[in-house]
Amino acid sequence: MIAVSSFRPLDDNKEVAQNQVLAIDSWRAVFHNIFLIGPFEWRLACPRTTFVEGPDLPPLSLLYLLASQSDEPAAILNADIVVGRHLVEAADKAFKMGAYALTSRRYEYDAEIKDFGAAKV
Repeated sequence: MIAVSSFRPLDDNKEVAQNQVLAIDSWRAVFHNIFLIGPFEWRLACPRTTFVEGPDLPPLSLLYLLASQSDEPAAILNADIVVGRHLVEAADKAFKMGAYALTSRRYEYDAEIKDFGAAKV
């Protein structure tokens, strides 16, 4: 499974930067490849990350177009979404049962404490 997202420049806002770094770090354990629309950012980079030049505020259609080029399932995410390692197994199970797409709910958490068990929908 691949991830596709855009991101806000990390130097714009400390809290947004912290949330994006934390989130995209969680993606590394889940996704085979990560595609980020925006300029290269070393704090978000890893060997499986590809930065794709695009407009500052890319339309969702651009993310969908990029995702459609993959032969494997793609997740379109906000750059501040932390994902659990169980996502791959849940997605595999859903696809085996005939699902074509998945949706999720956002849980809010305190980025300073990082207690995901206390997160609220």
